[in-house]
Amino acid sequence: MDDPNQQLEVAQKHIEQVLKQVDLRILELEKASESQWTEFRSTLMALKTSLQETQGHIQNEIDVAIGKLKGDLNQVGDLQQSQEILRLLKTWQQDKDDLHDTINNYIGLSETTERSYLFMFRVVGYGLLLLGLFETVNLFIPLKFLNPNWEIQIIAALVQRAAVLLLGVMLVFYKGINYRQPLEKKLLKILSYTCLLVGVGFLLLVPLLIRDTLRIDTYDIAQVNYQLTEKISQLQQVEEQVKQANSLKDVSVIFNRLKGQAPPPQIQDSQQLKKQLFTDIIQVKTKLKQQAEETRANQHFTLVKNSIQWTLSAMVASFLFIWIWRNTRWARFR
Repeated sequence: MDDPNQQLEVAQKHIEQVLKQVDLRILELEKASESQWTEFRSTLMALKTSLQETQGHIQNEIDVAIGKLKGDLNQVGDLQQSQEILRLLKTWQQDKDDLHDTINNYIGLSETTERSYLFMFRVVGYGLLLLGLFETVNLFIPLKFLNPNWEIQIIAALVQRAAVLLLGVMLVFYKGINYRQPLEKKLLKILSYTCLLVGVGFLLLVPLLIRDTLRIDTYDIAQVNYQLTEKISQLQQVEEQVKQANSLKDVSVIFNRLKGQAPPPQIQDSQQLKKQLFTDIIQVKTKLKQQAEETRANQHFTLVKNSIQWTLSAMVASFLFIWIWRNTRWARFR
């Protein structure tokens, strides 16, 4: 049989190595991020298992040493050896207890911290989903279906709120099935299918958005053309009045009505004043046509630009919601 002193010293060195490993992990933990808590907890559990194996081995050595002490109690040399063994055993027991307490404390700390963060993330996620639901319901009141302007405003608002909904869903599904109550597991199943429905809904918004864009563009062009026609028609009526005016006084009245706050004309000949009015009317017509063309171009550009943005955003939102549904199969079939 080997010397008990040597066996205990070897065991004590092993425990000291384990303690050093724990100290190193603790130093790493001070700089670690939340994502490293799980790995740290696994390492501590492995160290705890190693300690338990060492404890079983040393317990056998303790039994052997106690038996030897009882058999050789009358011999002084053996008694001194037994006292040394007891001292080493006492030291080892203290180190073992300290290590056991350290491991349990940090395992408990990591579990508590992880639960706290998970609860916080999930509560915020549910809150974001509720806020998104309230805003969505508010958008649809009052209903104005078949109105392209209302429909396109609704689509734009839904697309803009998709990011908040996605963030809420990700926070709710964070860490998967861990630390879930039975009722919450059923809720996650419903939420997973809801992601599929929302994803398909965003995809169906794309053709509706394109149709409404074309309808609004046509309406805007018609509206600008109508306003231009009305103004040109008024100018043509003024032209007819100028043609029918014979006296300088009548022409001056038309001039003042056309020019508004402009200074009165210095021309005393009615024919020359008529020519001046005709020239001004032609200039006004040209300016109105240019303004109408610029208005049509600006409205078309803005509408198409926004439509492209909302279409791409709706497609991205659709992909992300369907992707979440696909990757939350664990919530639907557990």
